[in-house]
Amino acid sequence: TSGEVILSCVLQLKAVAKEDIESKVKDILVRKINQPAGPTVGSTFKNPAGGHAGQLLDKAGLKGLQIGGAKVSEKHANFILNLGNATSSNVRDLINTMKSKVKAMSGVTLEEEVRYLGDWTS
Repeated sequence: TSGEVILSCVLQLKAVAKEDIESKVKDILVRKINQPAGPTVGSTFKNPAGGHAGQLLDKAGLKGLQIGGAKVSEKHANFILNLGNATSSNVRDLINTMKSKVKAMSGVTLEEEVRYLGDWTS
């Protein structure tokens, strides 16, 4: 840190209807209830046309599946948890397993929502 301290600031806020704020707060709360907390890959797959990736993954029995330190969330199957020691290979292998099991069960090819950055060889 630079050690500097902010003593004052000016904020310019936009007026928003109370209903809009309440709606956004409800959306956030629903997400917090339905999505896992902690370190995750985020939403792993895009929803296919006419369906939900999480439901397909759940129907394929993938909740709780684990490879190394990467685990499919038991709360929402479209989230991969990092149990603290997941490697990029663990995550990639788990994603590939999830895709192949859903394809075998339903014929649907899931498309990753995650983007692969950096070195995915280890």
